Amino acid sequence: MTREVYFKKADSEKLIFSLLTQNTPVSFTAGGPSMTPTIRDGELVQIRAIRPGDLRPGAIVLGRHKGRPILHRLVRIDSRTKELLLAGDASLRGADRAAAADIAGIATAVRRNGRLMPLDTRAQRAAGMLRYRLRPLRRLIWGRHHTHTETASNCSSARTAAGVFVKKKR
Repeated sequence: MTREVYFKKADSEKLIFSLLTQNTPVSFTAGGPSMTPTIRDGELVQIRAIRPGDLRPGAIVLGRHKGRPILHRLVRIDSRTKELLLAGDASLRGADRAAAADIAGIATAVRRNGRLMPLDTRAQRAAGMLRYRLRPLRRLIWGRHHTHTETASNCSSARTAAGVFVKKKR
């Protein structure tokens, strides 16, 4: 049997990371346009704790960047330093760097129009990586019309979470 517990925004960030370190899956309402169209502002995102082998290009990860939560796509792992490069799907420029130790979870699904859509599939990872690799073309097409998406660190879905839903087993 599972139950959902709702927490207010002020407590949600610490609680999300704490529960993920305890291997408890969480869901929260995404805020901001950085992961559009994959995750839209206001959609419910499901996150589970990171496992060995999860850190691969294309995965959407929840971690910390400069002390703030960030939910972005892992686009590259530096083979020498093992540093991760993270970028929002809507981003036309820029990316954030993070250490593997800063990653707490991986996005597994998003609720859109009442349906649960998986995020951690081979097809979804490939589509996300294609979107990232097409950024130069997207910049040519959209140019400066999308100024709010120029850098990945302008917005963080987890940072503006409206609440947290935690599924606990009885």
